[in-house]
Amino acid sequence: MDFDDADSPTPRIVWWASGPVDAAAHRGEVELFTGKGFRHSAPAPAASDIPRNIEVDYIGPDGAWGEVFNMKEITTARLKSGQYWTSKGPKTTAQIDAQLPCHGSGKEPARSPGPSLGRTKPPKVDQQ
Repeated sequence: MDFDDADSPTPRIVWWASGPVDAAAHRGEVELFTGKGFRHSAPAPAASDIPRNIEVDYIGPDGAWGEVFNMKEITTARLKSGQYWTSKGPKTTAQIDAQLPCHGSGKEPARSPGPSLGRTKPPKVDQQ
């Protein structure tokens, strides 16, 4: 969703995906604009249609959560193999898992610490 349009009665949806089909998508890992890991998704938007700030929301069986991401930060990030972009910057799976309250308990997490964006090559985005 266009975060800068969030106060509108009908905020603009930039892109969506539904029906996670793999473990990563079930955990909230989203590769923006590709549909990878999801049964259904919208077509990728044109670079000129991608806003500066995008809200990524995830609704799963254990709840819903979301984060706001600055697209300029994402597109200029230098992610190493195995890193994901989070609202707190690049993190590995182990670093993300360590944030969970059940870490080390042997139990599956009740919910993810929020969406993470697994792009090693961020989309090209026009930023005015």
